[in-house]
Amino acid sequence: VQFWLEQNSRALAATIQALEVQKMTLATLKGMNFSMGDVANAFKLKTADTVMGGVHKAGEGIAQAAQMVGGVASRAADLARPSADEAAPAPPKSAPGKA
Repeated sequence: VQFWLEQNSRALAATIQALEVQKMTLATLKGMNFSMGDVANAFKLKTADTVMGGVHKAGEGIAQAAQMVGGVASRAADLARPSADEAAPAPPKSAPGKA
């Protein structure tokens, strides 16, 4: 029974602490002249049109980034590929006296 009472006491203390933090947050927002309606509206779900517009914008940015990465990768591959002069081995020189 004592353990149960201690656990309830801790849970109650945590709840009180959370409520105190909430009270201080609301007081701070009031001091900063925030409208509680504006704060509540900020957390509302957006409409499907607004969400899809954001998805399209993100998709365009990803496509541009993919093109940029592809261009950099092809340039890196070109630089890593040896040129024809470097790749061909030099012809062996004939030894003097042998022809």
